Amino acid sequence: MKKILIAGIVIIAGAAVTAPYLIGAQAEKRFAQDHKRLQQEMFYPQLSVEAGEFKRGWFKSEASTQFTFTPPEKDAESIVFEFQHHISQLPSLGEGGLMTIESELVLPPEAAKEMKKYFNDTPLLSAHSVVKFDGSEVSTLSSPSYSGPVKDDESTQLVWQGLKGTVSSDAEARNVSLSLHVPTFSYQDQEGKFEVSTLNYNAELERGKHNLWYGNADGSLEKVALNTVSEKSGPTSILVNKVALTSNQKENGPLVDISGKFTVDSADFNGFKIENGIYDVAYKNLDAASLGKLNDSIKQVMREQPENPNMLLASMMPHVKGLLSKKPELNINQLALDTPLGKIHSKVHLALLEELEDQVMQDPTQLLNIMNVDIEASLPKPMVMGIISSNARNAVVHAAKVQKKKLTPEELAKQVDTVTQQQLQGMLAQKLMVEDGANYATAIHYVPQKLVINEQDATPMISGLLQ
Repeated sequence: MKKILIAGIVIIAGAAVTAPYLIGAQAEKRFAQDHKRLQQEMFYPQLSVEAGEFKRGWFKSEASTQFTFTPPEKDAESIVFEFQHHISQLPSLGEGGLMTIESELVLPPEAAKEMKKYFNDTPLLSAHSVVKFDGSEVSTLSSPSYSGPVKDDESTQLVWQGLKGTVSSDAEARNVSLSLHVPTFSYQDQEGKFEVSTLNYNAELERGKHNLWYGNADGSLEKVALNTVSEKSGPTSILVNKVALTSNQKENGPLVDISGKFTVDSADFNGFKIENGIYDVAYKNLDAASLGKLNDSIKQVMREQPENPNMLLASMMPHVKGLLSKKPELNINQLALDTPLGKIHSKVHLALLEELEDQVMQDPTQLLNIMNVDIEASLPKPMVMGIISSNARNAVVHAAKVQKKKLTPEELAKQVDTVTQQQLQGMLAQKLMVEDGANYATAIHYVPQKLVINEQDATPMISGLLQ
């Protein structure tokens, strides 16, 4: 009996000593996988990431992640910073963890020396991560706060109330949830002040087929304010209150549906005030396989040739037909805004009634044979008059140039007013738009071979394109 007990103690002791080393081996494998996933997700051309050396110990290991930012300017030097990871391979039973990781941002020496004035020896960004026994991981992000002068200049004030966040993922990093909270950031100097307050962001995401992410996200911002005075441009005043954003992307068999809503309570741009802004949009029936290929192509071009916009467009074109092949729909459920000139509101519905064929890609006018369009729009009368007047001015100036005539300001204004009134009356007479109280409104309905504008048959307007 005593021999059995001794043997059991030896086995348990051996396992206790050996387990941390085996956990370290798992940590090293996980480290490599995480960096491979990170490299696949990144496409910002000036930023690259590499895994540093993994130094595995018996109970603790050290590793690092190196980021390199290369400015687009030719003579600018690259900026290198890294995250250092201190890995404990002793299980943390209180947190239910197989291992824990303490990560901290390490800046270049000169930047680190400068940041020490504000945050002492506290890392600018740190993370406490717990790897659970099932392989899932929870990371808590934080940064220190600071309020005071910049570079001992009392005329320059910085307020940074820190950052808090959490990131959770399953063992394969296919299900990810994250939250981020930034209370206040502001910077003030002799030229003015910039402030952002109460930023929140939350997301629940799942990686599906074709390397696409699905799920929900929402963000909010209490306030953005900018007040500056420049010798060249003069004073600038911007104030935006209560911004909110929600988005949803979901799988629908082989298709993808995407929706999003953006709202703003009020905004003031140098005295031009708007309120109650809403943009509510949804896309349906996008081909998932083509969307995945499109995303991959964009990432590749952004990594290799970000300075060439033609390459970006060329990489997208081969996937457009596939993306739109399954009778997609676009719905702008609401676009609304209160402006000093009046209220703007509109709705749009676009849908393809048949799958795209090659002839449509070769001749886009053929879309008229397979498209359904519904548009409702209502704009303040002063805004419509401004648009018509601007177009009329361009037409009058062009005509005078062709005829080699030089118009006085009075003659130009008179001709512009005449053309504006003619165009306005013509549009009203043809019922291309109708009066809607303080607004001019239009309702457009199109199905193949038939166009109706404000309940009037306007098919002859497109007969040339349909031939």
